[in-house]
Amino acid sequence: QELSQTFVSAEAYDTVARDFVTLTPNEMKFGYRRSALNTTAAGRYFVTSVTLQLHPGQMERPFYNSVENYIADNGITDFSPMGVRRMVSAIRADKLPDPAVKASSGSFFKNVYLSDWDAQKAEEHRYPVHRGRDGNKINAGWLIEQAGLSGKLLHGMRVNEKAALNLINESAGTYANLAAARAEIKSAVYDKFGYWLEQEPVEIVDSKDKMAPGVKSYEGLGLAAPTNGMSSGTSMNLGRRR
Repeated sequence: QELSQTFVSAEAYDTVARDFVTLTPNEMKFGYRRSALNTTAAGRYFVTSVTLQLHPGQMERPFYNSVENYIADNGITDFSPMGVRRMVSAIRADKLPDPAVKASSGSFFKNVYLSDWDAQKAEEHRYPVHRGRDGNKINAGWLIEQAGLSGKLLHGMRVNEKAALNLINESAGTYANLAAARAEIKSAVYDKFGYWLEQEPVEIVDSKDKMAPGVKSYEGLGLAAPTNGMSSGTSMNLGRRR
């Protein structure tokens, strides 16, 4: 079940009003990996609790391609929320490293959203464009794979050959290594396709510092934080992914 289908409300601290508020579904403006919290109201709220209303019964197909393939390969007939959760967990366990064993970035780049005109041009080049209610998009992982980066070791960060959006820390020791790997990936995709990738993890810095390239957490990646005052202790762990 999508968060947009089950979300009731969220309690949050509003840094503008300097008070606790309740956010409604309409205020959240949910989309694919998007909400007001990372778009129109990015950086404004600190969410302290969320209320969800889950629904029993079977979930409607079709699901994502990876889930549909898993269903076909394993003869799955249970499409309850718990059944789908088991499938997604199994798929992720196969593709992503265990964060307790090896540090990784999770899904590090956002999918590329296209206008209708750009989507048509992309389809003319036979790029796999997904047209949905929240817009036209190309999977960033596919772009990275097609740019020839799958499995590559870049500045100590390896592009996961099973899930190219995932960067695995094999020998990187500082934030500079991650920043260099990110820049190389973005440049390779732009040179081949003309699309600039945007990182998904949100950056957190001390108020005295200007925004700099960064990630949710240095600890989750096994990296030493830079010395520009960027905060890492209050951020989310990059060694996991939903």
